[in-house]
Amino acid sequence: MRLWQRLMNQSGLFQEVKSVTRIALLTVLVLFSLSLPNPAQAAITKKFAIIYDIGGRGDGAINDAAALGVDTSKKSFKFSALDFREMVTDGSESDRETRLRFLAKAGYNLIIAVGSSFSPALQVVGQEFPTTQFAIINDESVGMVNVTSVVFDDNAGAFLAGILAATTSKTGKVGFIADPQDSNYPILAKDFTAGVKYGKASTKAIIRIPKGSPTLDVTALKLAGVDIVYSLWGSSGEVISALTKANSGKTKIALIGQSPEQYFLASAAAKKILLATVNNRVDLAILTLIRTALEDQTLSDILDEIKGVYGHRFSIADGAIDISKSPISAVAKAKIALAKSAIISEKLQIIR
Repeated sequence: MRLWQRLMNQSGLFQEVKSVTRIALLTVLVLFSLSLPNPAQAAITKKFAIIYDIGGRGDGAINDAAALGVDTSKKSFKFSALDFREMVTDGSESDRETRLRFLAKAGYNLIIAVGSSFSPALQVVGQEFPTTQFAIINDESVGMVNVTSVVFDDNAGAFLAGILAATTSKTGKVGFIADPQDSNYPILAKDFTAGVKYGKASTKAIIRIPKGSPTLDVTALKLAGVDIVYSLWGSSGEVISALTKANSGKTKIALIGQSPEQYFLASAAAKKILLATVNNRVDLAILTLIRTALEDQTLSDILDEIKGVYGHRFSIADGAIDISKSPISAVAKAKIALAKSAIISEKLQIIR
C-alpha cells in the first residue's frame, strides 16, 4: 500500500474518501439512467377509431367484416379498451361529418370509415384536419394525402368466379350480371369470360349488359340455358328474388355472389341458391391498416394519379381475394389454385 494510503488509513480519512467516492459514482449513475429513454415512456401510444355504416355490427355484411378485423387487431396488438373506439353512423351526412370531426378533435391517430357513403364527409373533414390520418373502405374517390383508400381487386375476383362457374356448370353455359352503376363492368365481364375459358374452354359465358333490372337479366339468362350466374349487382336483393322465381320450374340457376358487399346474401332465400361467394377480405385490410399505422407508416400506393388518390388495392397476392365454397370440386380447387399462383407470379395477367 502506498504511503499516502497508509497515512490516510491511520487517520481514518481513507474510508471516508472511499465512501464519498462511492456516493458520487452512484449519483452519476442515477442521473445517467434518468437521462436514458424509458421504453414504456418512449413508445408512443396510438389510438384508433372506426365508424361503421348504418346498422353497425350484426349486419351480416361489410360492417361485420370490418368488425372482425377490429377484433383481430385488438387481440393481435393487445389493445386496451381505450385504444380502439367504435361508433356507428345514423346514415345522415351531418352525422357522418360530426362523428369524423369529433374523433379527429379527440386526437385519434387513425380513423377508419366503413363504406363509400363516407366519401363526401371525408372530403370536408379531411381538409379540416390535414395532420389526422383517415382511411375509407371500398372507395377511391377522395384525393387527399391524409386519406387512405382501401379497395379490392374485383377484376381478379371476376376471373376466379369464371373458373368456378365453368368447372361446376352442367349445361356448359354460365352468365354474368353487373350493376349498371359500375362503370368498370365491361372489363369485369371480360375477366369473368377469361376465367370461364381458363376453367373449361368449352363453356360459354353469356354477358348481360346492365339495363337497370336484374329480373330482365335473369329471365334472359334462363332462356339462354345458363345454370350458374355471377352477379355483381350490389344495390339491392332483387337479383335473389329474380333467381328464386326463375328456379320455380325444373331449371335451376345457382348464384355466385360477392361478399361482404352484398348484404342480402345472408338471407334465407339467398342461401338456398348460393353456390359460392367471391370474398373481399375487409378484415385483413383493417388488420393491415392498423399494423402499418403502428409502424408509423401508411398505405400509399397511387390509385389515381390525376385525382391524387392514395391507398392500396388488396389482391390475390395479399391473400385478400378468395372463393368461399364448401365443398368445392377437386377440379375447381386445382384450377383456382393454379390460377392464383400464376397471377401472383405474374405469369397470368388480369385485364384491368
